[in-house]
Amino acid sequence: LPPPVAIEDIAMCKAITTEDIRWGRCDIKSISLLGNVLLSQMAVERGADEALTIKNNKVTEGSSSNLFIVKNNQVITPPTDHRILGGITRLMVCELLQQQGESLQFQDLTLDQIYQADEVWLTSSTKEIRPVIQVDEQLIGDGKPGSLWLKTITHFLDLKNELYYGQ
Repeated sequence: LPPPVAIEDIAMCKAITTEDIRWGRCDIKSISLLGNVLLSQMAVERGADEALTIKNNKVTEGSSSNLFIVKNNQVITPPTDHRILGGITRLMVCELLQQQGESLQFQDLTLDQIYQADEVWLTSSTKEIRPVIQVDEQLIGDGKPGSLWLKTITHFLDLKNELYYGQ
């Protein structure tokens, strides 16, 4: 097993937004992920870590991650439907938030909500829970990871370390 992750070693992310070019059933994990790969490459070419997809004026997910925002201490993530691939890490984060007693809402997100969020996070098996400090040219909050992210990632890493390392 790799060594346990320290919070200070978690990289902050920058994201871009782009129209969703993928097929209409993003909830099906198939071997045809060319659209996701193209979106990821677009993000890298624009100096970002992730591309957030927009379909019908709703921000749905990242090219390889799920999306959460925090506004006024309320966590919001898009509902699972045909537009997103609901990840295992996303599900785990939802459960952790509920265990922490946090307000969690499942609703569509607009680009304005992303820009005006206090915090933005991405979740995936490889990213775990990654704070987003900038979307397009807009700083998120004060441009630093937020306190709710810190609380959630601490809980997540404690659980992971207990499960994997017995610590």
